[in-house]
Amino acid sequence: MVRILVLKYLNNLSDEQLEYQLLDCMSYQRFCLPTIPDRNTIWLYQQRLGVDGVTALLQAVNGQLLAHGYLARCGQIIDATLVPAPIQRFTKEDKEQLAQGKTPED
Repeated sequence: MVRILVLKYLNNLSDEQLEYQLLDCMSYQRFCLPTIPDRNTIWLYQQRLGVDGVTALLQAVNGQLLAHGYLARCGQIIDATLVPAPIQRFTKEDKEQLAQGKTPED
């Protein structure tokens, strides 16, 4: 649950968004290990810790990251997929035909 709260605060996610990301994103699932709780469980755990508990928890995690030379920054989730596109190479004749409104044979 600590890992889940870290993900929630680093990515600025609501409980509902976090549940969706845990079910959708394999990297979140690997980071959080085998248990994927629902939004109510996340909310209850956070309420049990309270504001002071969550703050202390995140400060401890931040301290460990800084000790290893890392800096945690809050951010946004960006999903990008790169798709290779075919490269088209036109000869001078092909370009001339295209300029005239014709279609090259090949």
